[in-house]
Order: sequence, then structure tokens, then C-alpha cells
Amino acid sequence: MLPVIHCVRHGQGVHNLSYANHDLPDPELTPLGEEQAQALTSRPELANIELIVSSPLRRTIQTALLAFPSKLKAGMQVLAWAEVQEASDLICDTGSRLPDIKARFNSLPVDFSLIEPDWYLKLHDKAGKMGPNCGLPPREGSAGPTMVERKT
Repeated sequence: MLPVIHCVRHGQGVHNLSYANHDLPDPELTPLGEEQAQALTSRPELANIELIVSSPLRRTIQTALLAFPSKLKAGMQVLAWAEVQEASDLICDTGSRLPDIKARFNSLPVDFSLIEPDWYLKLHDKAGKMGPNCGLPPREGSAGPTMVERKT
């Protein structure tokens, strides 16, 4: 049977409150964003997930941790994967250094084993894979299917 993939956007981040906040690097969720993430626990279509993947941005990890508490209590971890981060070079879409993000989620079930030390560095040529002009679908043989195949 083919895997079913559910894509969930992060809850409201501090950067969503004002354009001025777009200058905040790697912002966290607002209280409303936390409520939005917790509301996902009642979604029946998410009850049988087998893998939780999140970008290493703080707001996305926070969303994953708040959305799937029963899965995390049962031993599942959030797998941080840089390939699903925001495709933008805005400051608010730029993550934290790996030691900093690991320290922030130190005692929580987050697996950072796939994250390279320089994952947060964005290419400023606008054509890089995380630049604003990268909206092409993944090319055949990219890491996307491999990630799904890990669990099937």
C-alpha cells in the first residue's frame, strides 16, 4: 500500500504578527500558534501517522511537538530535516545554528541526525534550492521519496 503523506503548516509565528517581525531570525510560535498546533491533536486523519518530519525551524518543531503528543509519548520522535524548510531567504525563514537549536529542544524527542552544521545558511543568489525562485517540484531521485521509503 502506498504511504499517505499529510503536510501540516506551522502555527502562527511571531513573524506573522507584523512585517517588522520578518527581521526576526527563526521566530517561535505565538500563543495562538501554540493553540493552532494543539488543535491538530483532534484531527482523526492524523491518528495513524508513522513518521513525523519537520524542518529545523523553531516554529515548525514546536508545531510538531504540540500536534502529536500521544505519538511522542509512545516513543516516536520528530525527525528534523532541512530539505522541508521554508524556501525563502527572508531573515524570519532562516534557522538557528545547529548547537543553538539542539540546545533549545535538548530534552524533547527531536532527532537532529540528518541536519548538517551549516543547514541554516541560505544562498543569496535567488536561484539556490532555498531561495525564493526555487518553486520547482523535486527532481526525480531527490531525497523526498527516500525519506518516505524509510518508513515503508
